[in-house]
Amino acid sequence: MDFFRTVLADIGDMQSVGGDLSTFSGHLLVCKAVLAQTSTTQASAAAGGDTGASLVLMDEIGSGTDPAQGVALAQALLEALLATGARTALTTHYLQLKDLAAADSRFEVAGMEFVEGKPTYRLK
Repeated sequence: MDFFRTVLADIGDMQSVGGDLSTFSGHLLVCKAVLAQTSTTQASAAAGGDTGASLVLMDEIGSGTDPAQGVALAQALLEALLATGARTALTTHYLQLKDLAAADSRFEVAGMEFVEGKPTYRLK
């Protein structure tokens, strides 16, 4: 079992008509904050001799914009999070991100098991 100093998540939608904030720009603000926090936490952990200080959970990263731009943004953020030492799990429908895991050993792909069209709630 791993222990983390911080657990950070981008789940849901921060859009706000009153705040002139789209789904995409809301996700960008969260991504910026998550990256800043993981960098800060990792620096603090390294000073104390710890590793793997942050767990980051992200849902459909890069959504709400052109798919090609969303994939590029998602990949850049994943690589930046990896550089901070954060352990990251994300959900995606982007085939390109799944292909990234097949081509780059730093990443892995998992999926939920379905039997006869029904979820088993088992991670494969």
